[in-house]
Amino acid sequence: KSLSTLGLVIKKLAGLHRCSGETHIPYRSSKLTRVLQDALGGRSQTVLVLNCSASRQHAAETLSTLRFGASARSIVGLPVSKLVT
Repeated sequence: KSLSTLGLVIKKLAGLHRCSGETHIPYRSSKLTRVLQDALGGRSQTVLVLNCSASRQHAAETLSTLRFGASARSIVGLPVSKLVT
């Protein structure tokens, strides 16, 4: 459930700069996305490492991984300032 929620969060974040539709990001839907909220939301620099196989046996999984990486790469992080009072 956590990985599918992570994929959903990344798709929604990647789509924010393209359209002004729904802006709710379901960070609280899983523990993983809750922990990664600051890293994914634009308050830090984030690195994503993808592990792909050159074997034909794993071609479908590799293609899925590369699509996931492409959608994660299209996230536009906007700097967020926190006011301390």
